Amino acid sequence: MTKYLSLYGPAVNFILQAVAYKNNFYTEEIVKQVKTIKNNGPILMAILQALTSEFIAARASEIVHLLSQSHTEGISKSQLFRALGLSMSVCVPLCEERSGFLKEAFLTINTFTDPSEYITCVETWSQFIANNFPISETNRLLHEIITRLSSTKICEKHFQQLHNILDKILENQKNIELLLIQENFLPFLDLFHKDAVKSEACKRILIVYKRNSHEYTTDPVVISALMYIGKILNDSLTALTVADEKRQISQLISNFIRKVYFGRDLECQLSFYVEARGTFSNLDTVYGTLVQNVNKLAMEAYSIVHSQRTRKTQAFAKACIAFSFITIPSISCICQQMDLYMLSGQVALVNQCMGQADACFEAALNLIAELPTALEIDGKVKPMDSYVVSYLSNMLATLVVVPDSPEEGVLYLLRLLLDVTQKFSFATNSLGPVTVYLNVLDMLYVQSLEDFPYHITGVISNDELYGRDPKFLNEVNNLCVYVVEKILQQLKQLGAEQQYKMQTILSLELMLRIIRYANLYKEQTFQLALNLWLLARKHESLLDVKHFPRIIKAIENIYNLTKDTNTKHAQSLHQFMEHINHK
Repeated sequence: MTKYLSLYGPAVNFILQAVAYKNNFYTEEIVKQVKTIKNNGPILMAILQALTSEFIAARASEIVHLLSQSHTEGISKSQLFRALGLSMSVCVPLCEERSGFLKEAFLTINTFTDPSEYITCVETWSQFIANNFPISETNRLLHEIITRLSSTKICEKHFQQLHNILDKILENQKNIELLLIQENFLPFLDLFHKDAVKSEACKRILIVYKRNSHEYTTDPVVISALMYIGKILNDSLTALTVADEKRQISQLISNFIRKVYFGRDLECQLSFYVEARGTFSNLDTVYGTLVQNVNKLAMEAYSIVHSQRTRKTQAFAKACIAFSFITIPSISCICQQMDLYMLSGQVALVNQCMGQADACFEAALNLIAELPTALEIDGKVKPMDSYVVSYLSNMLATLVVVPDSPEEGVLYLLRLLLDVTQKFSFATNSLGPVTVYLNVLDMLYVQSLEDFPYHITGVISNDELYGRDPKFLNEVNNLCVYVVEKILQQLKQLGAEQQYKMQTILSLELMLRIIRYANLYKEQTFQLALNLWLLARKHESLLDVKHFPRIIKAIENIYNLTKDTNTKHAQSLHQFMEHINHK
């Protein structure tokens, strides 16, 4: 009979469509006639499939009564109610009729004893319920499904239907947070007994949450549910998980973390981040997000209290920096570790946590020796030189305002920076180390000034700490001599390797710094600057024709800044300009 009706159905569908096409009179007659037919299941199925959803919705109560009374071999009630559910997903009854209609429909649906019949039917009704009824109806539906499919073996047969039900509820439930706090939602999720299937369901929930949730989440029940879902995803990752899957899961969990916000309850916010760190242990991106958010939290606390710092607020800032310092080593990417150490050190500096700032900067610099010399990106090997130079330049700009630690000595962190620069294996013929050394000269010049060009509120930098003490200036000068020697060695090596263009550029860069920063009236310094100019002129044809005029213009600008002072340096600079013009 079932095979016969599968052939019979399409013909009846076509006849009904033709008879009822743009003719409501015939449609009404058909419904009236079908009540008198004994085995009316095939006709009822044809009505549900062939007639418009608007017509079905307008007579929903009448039709559901007909379906509940139908008894036809080969056409089960579950098939009829499934077809009715599909029609309801397109067009629904009037608001005042929906509750009674749903109750009457489920009086029959709940009588289905076969789990397959029940879940296949309910799958089509889930969209109608989620979209048109209070959340309590969805919760009641989930409870019924859990009761019917509590057996593991039964669930495994219907994972696809369960996924479809979850998708329809998520897509049609306007308040995702309200859904998450329903008592039957997480137990429904537990019906997905296989890890891979449950992970897909959890990922789907977080995708919809990212798209449809409020800007911030504060409800502890919602947060707890999302933590549970995120942990399932985190625990599903193995060494065999592909990188793209890890990336997607990391982004979804990070999005959830960024949305958790407790307002001015900063201690509660920090406690959440501590819990999240323990929960999501397999994901570098999530750890990075946590460190970024905790640093942001420390700065938020700073902006709230600002000048009214207390022992309690200082302790909170130290707790935030400690969290970051402990968390960063768990990240596998060295570059990400270095960047976060730098940021955390800067946050510590602003919050006047000097010891923790020094520890972060020191940890960051020590990691440079562990950096790979090159990375493969999109099948191409790219050296790390540019990253290291950029990173160390940023570090130098920060170290300008970092006061020396009394335990470590004068310019300890700068000395460490010079040491790690030597240890890193720059590419052959790279300008990286020399660029760093030139920037170090800029930083050392600032250290010799009576007042630094910028400060951090509440931080006593070296200008105030030393006050141009002769011993400190002597240490600065010694470091300058050391750095200049390193640059001269590199220039000599470039000449031996016949890298004349690079040698010429670096010669001019070093010369500009000498005439700007050094005591040019000293014979040795004056001669060094002049020799660098002469060395550059040997191969000026290798440079852009506008390069040397720009250098001369820069020298003139330096002279104009000093000519009115009538100092030895100004006189020496004037003499230097006469020499280069003569040459």
